[in-house]
Amino acid sequence: STLANFRMDSERISADLVSYISQYLEAISSVYANVDVSWELTGSEYKCEFSPIEIGLVLDNLIANSSKARASRILFVLSVGKGLLTMEVTDNGSGLDGSIDQPNRVFEKGFSRTRGSGLGLYITKQVVESLGGDIAIPAEQPERGLRIVVRFAK
Repeated sequence: STLANFRMDSERISADLVSYISQYLEAISSVYANVDVSWELTGSEYKCEFSPIEIGLVLDNLIANSSKARASRILFVLSVGKGLLTMEVTDNGSGLDGSIDQPNRVFEKGFSRTRGSGLGLYITKQVVESLGGDIAIPAEQPERGLRIVVRFAK
């Protein structure tokens, strides 16, 4: 079970991932009372095979990290095009610690700048890659906060 007690199957299903993510974010947004979770959709559906529990884990970890960074707002922008589903996640938290010279190190096992285990983003990366996708911290960042880009390919 996830934070929002959203019903999830551990087996892979064939469904619209955009619709699933939207429904999940709607369900979980009420769990984080101090964080405004919102989302925007561009494009059409994105039918593929995925494990609902794994997608929930990815979304939970991204929101939890933003919350740890004291973000009050998290925006998920989902866009479909050229056989890809791109999910840009931007928050207004404290952003990356200035001492991190290679931002994508945050996805390494055990890497943490908080009281966390250093496993959340590592597991998130493993799940995204197991679904044929990638996750990265792009060079272009907001003035305040952090932006992470997740891409899923069929």
